[in-house]
Amino acid sequence: MQWLAGLYYFDETQQIDSFNFDSFAPGDPQNGCAVQRQASRLWAAFGSLNYAVSSDLKLRGGIRCTNDRKDFVASRTTTPFGGEKFRPLSANQSGTNTSVDFGVSYNLGKNSSVFGRVATGYRPSSIQGRVLFGDTILMATPGKARSVEAGYKVDLMDNTLSVGATLFSYEVKDLQLTAGSGSVNQNRLVNAAKATGSGSSLFYRQSCRATCARRWPSASTTPRSRTAVCLLHHVAMPISSSCRPAPVARY
Repeated sequence: MQWLAGLYYFDETQQIDSFNFDSFAPGDPQNGCAVQRQASRLWAAFGSLNYAVSSDLKLRGGIRCTNDRKDFVASRTTTPFGGEKFRPLSANQSGTNTSVDFGVSYNLGKNSSVFGRVATGYRPSSIQGRVLFGDTILMATPGKARSVEAGYKVDLMDNTLSVGATLFSYEVKDLQLTAGSGSVNQNRLVNAAKATGSGSSLFYRQSCRATCARRWPSASTTPRSRTAVCLLHHVAMPISSSCRPAPVARY
């Protein structure tokens, strides 16, 4: 049995200053200024466990608990083209999530095995404040993903060649996207209700072992040998895939 556990902490504060210049006026004077500040904090606890039920059957499990928060403030101190200034706008978002990962592998024989995996994922919320020309702060809710994978692998040529195939499928709810243009000529932050994808792939990996002998500079003239192992190929070749993003988006 093998296990791993740990803690993760992230703390970031950033400021973005945006400026606009009037290129139609002599000297290209500055006529717009906006300031954005965001504080992001996240902590997580995670753990994983590998357990061999037998020499052929192996199980793996993992879990991650996450807590995050974002505080955003944006203001426009100078408005292009003589528009109105506005006081700082603020937005706050926080969330918690638990993601899991389960896997299993089984040896069919000495050189072949099948495997499977089910996992979930999480992306914290996002905040966007393009307030140099706009007057609103945009927010996207957290996105959650779920994926399933199954495959087969065989080792050939004295374990120097591995060949395998996998089938996979995934689904993402509340996928975070940016939508451009529209009534305002700037990107907007949106959530797509759902996106799905599925496909299959083939992969192979080949290595070679060679023994070489040569004379090394030393007081003795006795030849010494060494063994070199080189990885030649590790290529993934997609066969087919499909993606069906839902047409519904929430602003």
